[in-house]
Amino acid sequence: MKRSGRLTWAILSASNAAPRTREREMSLAHRMWAVPTDGSEGPVPLAIYPPGLDANGLTIFAASPSEIRSLLEASSSERRSLKSSFSRTSSFAVMSGGSFSPDASGGGSSASSQNSPPAPLRPPNVPMANSAGTVGIAYQNYTANGLAGFQTPLPKGSQGPNLGQIQMEGYAAASTPPYLALRGAATEAANFAYDMALGSWMPMVNLANDQLTASALRSSGSGNPFNQVNIGLLITHGVYGSSMDFNASGCKQMYFPVTSGTSSQYVRMSEISFGGSSPTNGLKWMALLACSSLHQVNWQSMQNQNIKPYNSNLHMILGADTEIELDSRTAQYWADYMIGNPNATPTPRLPMPIRAAWYQAASDAYHFNSNPNFVHTISPMKFATVYDNACQGDYLQNQTNTVLSGSWGKDASQVYP
Repeated sequence: MKRSGRLTWAILSASNAAPRTREREMSLAHRMWAVPTDGSEGPVPLAIYPPGLDANGLTIFAASPSEIRSLLEASSSERRSLKSSFSRTSSFAVMSGGSFSPDASGGGSSASSQNSPPAPLRPPNVPMANSAGTVGIAYQNYTANGLAGFQTPLPKGSQGPNLGQIQMEGYAAASTPPYLALRGAATEAANFAYDMALGSWMPMVNLANDQLTASALRSSGSGNPFNQVNIGLLITHGVYGSSMDFNASGCKQMYFPVTSGTSSQYVRMSEISFGGSSPTNGLKWMALLACSSLHQVNWQSMQNQNIKPYNSNLHMILGADTEIELDSRTAQYWADYMIGNPNATPTPRLPMPIRAAWYQAASDAYHFNSNPNFVHTISPMKFATVYDNACQGDYLQNQTNTVLSGSWGKDASQVYP
């Protein structure tokens, strides 16, 4: 992918993912299929449908080729039974209704797959049985202007007339950084949703592009869609300011360009308030898969000015200390490692703490590639986490048991090279 100044994101094929475990091999064998809800036809690969498909009247699900063969060999009544079983089990991500633009490469980065990035996979219409918790996912792929991408007007550093605009990292004052398309964002989001569903975590929020508005991110309480779920993932471009923002007590901070049609605007991190409505309800962990989303100097500047993009019920924000590359496996691995599989054979895989899983997932994604000549365009890359000090060892499984301390810490881990 072309560089966009210092905002570079590489798209790597999910098909290159390392078969780390037998469970991993089984997971990667599943692909997306579509079948009419009236049972008039058998399942066909979702990739054959044209971009922008109206998926009303279709059940979209993940299954392996062997499971599809079983489905095709069954009688019509058995087909209906098998299809119903797909929608009931947490072993498959089942979507229906809405619009869907399939990624014809199955998550790869070929030119054909990048021309028409997929729209969001829809969460199940019926709550998942024995749900372990709820998930919120949103992404922006910045494709409304085609190859031109976006150049987002810089925010002012003050409401006064003399301070001008915020200077962004690596760019001269008043110049506008370009933001090219994140064509792997939809695949990253779908992979995360699918693997969280394997662990019985139910997608409740799934927003793409214009469905995610700047005003929603700026909202506090239930107005912010992420605050209604237990764990969230936001995939966007990100940039840190290199001049002070007097709209936020004179701190330096991070900014996220959010699109609306062919235009875009910055959301200041100071305008965001992540966190649920109580210690036991709503958002506890929020991941920002965006460049410099937890840039050390600027995060410390925000803390020094008592600018907190979270309320007293949030446990943790996960992000990046540097520019990073978008890899379609990072969030998928993160879900895998957080959930674990004690029943995996031949070796059980225990759940990892949320923070440790974040670092391990990125490291594994960036260090594995089947092409020995592949070179990352950004080096080094550091992921980061900020957390209530009582919550730095949180697991997904103890989501209601932590008593927050009220004081926050931060650490980072170099995940490449």
